[in-house]
Amino acid sequence: MDSLFDLQDGVITMAQALRHMSRKAVRHRLATGRWQRPHRSVFVTHSGPIGTTQRRWIAVLSIGKHAMLGGITAAQAGRRRLITQTALDAAGGTHSLAEIDFVELCHRHDLPEPSLQVVRHDAAGRRRYLEALFEPWQVHVEIDGGQHLDARQAWSGMRRQNELWIAGDRVLRFPAWALRHDPGAVMAQVRAALCAAGWQESQ
Repeated sequence: MDSLFDLQDGVITMAQALRHMSRKAVRHRLATGRWQRPHRSVFVTHSGPIGTTQRRWIAVLSIGKHAMLGGITAAQAGRRRLITQTALDAAGGTHSLAEIDFVELCHRHDLPEPSLQVVRHDAAGRRRYLEALFEPWQVHVEIDGGQHLDARQAWSGMRRQNELWIAGDRVLRFPAWALRHDPGAVMAQVRAALCAAGWQESQ
């Protein structure tokens, strides 16, 4: 869910939230003022002012896959990728644009395609979603958004990563920024991890 927060500028739907937490947890965040509820099925995951981009997300997410911005607003926002993401989410997907970009990079660098949003259960039996997993080699890639600058979010990600390491997975973490600005270095490390895990270039 961390990458989704970053992608959607801190705006999520009830359905998205319930994939990762209970209704009680959602109600607690609203009751304590950590989250806002500008629409009955859409939340803003902070307590500060709601910006222009967030208002657009609220509008699109409150309608669903048929939502479209028009006129000057659409021109300003350049919404093709956002609408694609919204349609994916409405169809049941949870892939962030960073994850989709990662798969495209793998194709361009002749690496195997990872599975996205693979479900695992942690030691407490809770469902966890692995962002990108090269399953035959148990190489797991996490793509961190800007929310990981927050200490609580960073610790949540570290704890999940530690559990995977304990279980024997190889876990690589990259900021979403690196996918756009230093993709060669990202892919070099992914390739090295896959080779160390037994993948061969001819596969």
